[in-house]
Amino acid sequence: IKYADFALGKFYQDLKDTKFFESGALAMVADHNAYMSGVAKIPVKEYKIPALFIAKDLKPKELKGVTHQIDVAPTLIDIAGISETIPAMGLPLTKYQYTSALI
Repeated sequence: IKYADFALGKFYQDLKDTKFFESGALAMVADHNAYMSGVAKIPVKEYKIPALFIAKDLKPKELKGVTHQIDVAPTLIDIAGISETIPAMGLPLTKYQYTSALI
């Protein structure tokens, strides 16, 4: 974990040093293992993973509730200011407030 923390920190600093964030955006999303089998219900509370979006004018925001990894691409497209119709599943997390009774 210590090396992963170091490597991510160095990667982020290197991007800052190249002025990447003046026109670019970064998404970091974790993953999880599947502990499911058979007909068992999905234990949603055990499948939480962090996601971080970094861009020049993006304001900090914490979403509570259920979101999905398929929301990453539409979120990056929205951050980039692309208003074209894009055939992608998911919703931009920058525009929607998710709520759920499951969490």
